[in-house]
Amino acid sequence: MRNQVTDILNTELPAKGSSEKNVVPLARLITYLTLLRLPNLLTVPLDPVVGIMSLSADFSVETVGFPVMSVLLMYCAGLFLNDYCDREKDAAERPQRPIPSGKIEPLHVLRAGLLLLVAGVGAGCASGSLAGLTAFVLALMVLAYSYLHARHRFAGVLLMAGCRAGAILLGAAATGAIQTSAIVPASSHFVYILLLTLCAADEAKQHSLPFFLAISPLTALMVPMTFLPDSSNFMQLPAVMLLFSWIVLDTLKSANACKKQLRSVSEHIGTLVRNLIIVQGIWIVLYLEKPDAGTVAVVAGGVFFMRYSSELLSEKFSSS
Repeated sequence: MRNQVTDILNTELPAKGSSEKNVVPLARLITYLTLLRLPNLLTVPLDPVVGIMSLSADFSVETVGFPVMSVLLMYCAGLFLNDYCDREKDAAERPQRPIPSGKIEPLHVLRAGLLLLVAGVGAGCASGSLAGLTAFVLALMVLAYSYLHARHRFAGVLLMAGCRAGAILLGAAATGAIQTSAIVPASSHFVYILLLTLCAADEAKQHSLPFFLAISPLTALMVPMTFLPDSSNFMQLPAVMLLFSWIVLDTLKSANACKKQLRSVSEHIGTLVRNLIIVQGIWIVLYLEKPDAGTVAVVAGGVFFMRYSSELLSEKFSSS
């Protein structure tokens, strides 16, 4: 019996430097979750929801489920392709990443990324021809970013911002039209991600960020601020102001800690990424047609739950 147990352990537990095929299922799962930067996935589903709500569309599987699935699949694809294209750079700067550490084969990551990308376009097509076309363009942007971001930094910054803005437009496209009401939050997202990506340039080599640069993504909040409800709306205004205060204070606190080198640049970037959930919550509250106490409470509670869950996950998995 003792020999049998020993044989099982020797079969399931890989030795250091063992090949990918010998990795136990749990270790393989952790490898995938590391590739997917799990805390960041929670920042994705509400993007198309914002686009849908900007057009006051009815919620259904076609208008919500498929766009959310499409965006999530393409986001995951982008993360896989990003690690594949950055494998040589990561070997020098972040050897603990799954590919340079030998936990997974590069070609396996490439194949998985391409399959996820195709599946994402397929999910977009399920929402209609306009959504399918938008998903196809978004997939091309994901491919372009994965290939170009390390070679042409400015192009990479623009493409990254465009991808997140495109996620909102994909939600709008699922309703059959992309109108100005959807372009406005997409533009705000574009600015936020643009400035966030600039902060993240060479993050692995930086020990601190200039304070003004670390808080620069907050300028994107000027867009939703122009849509603040009037003071007679006793439900929307307090909820929006609470979310505004939350993201501003959280960003300032993180930026100050980064300036004093109490936390790394990567940790600050993770905070900025997770705070996208709060930005999405602001837009959703603003687009509520007939807000009541229950609806506003559900939105605010959902934002808090997703943001807090992302924070907890970041303690185990990298956000940046």
